[in-house]
Amino acid sequence: MPCPRRDNVHSFVKNTLVYSNDLDMKQVGLTLERLGQTRNDADYQLSDPKRLFIRAEFVLERIEHAHKALVLLDEVDSDDTRRAAAIASTKPR
Repeated sequence: MPCPRRDNVHSFVKNTLVYSNDLDMKQVGLTLERLGQTRNDADYQLSDPKRLFIRAEFVLERIEHAHKALVLLDEVDSDDTRRAAAIASTKPR
């Protein structure tokens, strides 16, 4: 699989995972998608009076989502069978 230009790597990885046939990889991809949207909201929704970032619970929830995705990736990586399935599910058809 060819590596995309540097400015497209994040989208490439996220989309590869989101459209994976492996449920674990899809879950990680969807988490990346949500976290990316959260980051965009934090950067660009500065005038929204209902900003979610004023609530510590919201921020802690997003941190927990990121943590769970990292734990899941570690679990997949440490299991040869799951790792092979994840890699096979993300190869171009």
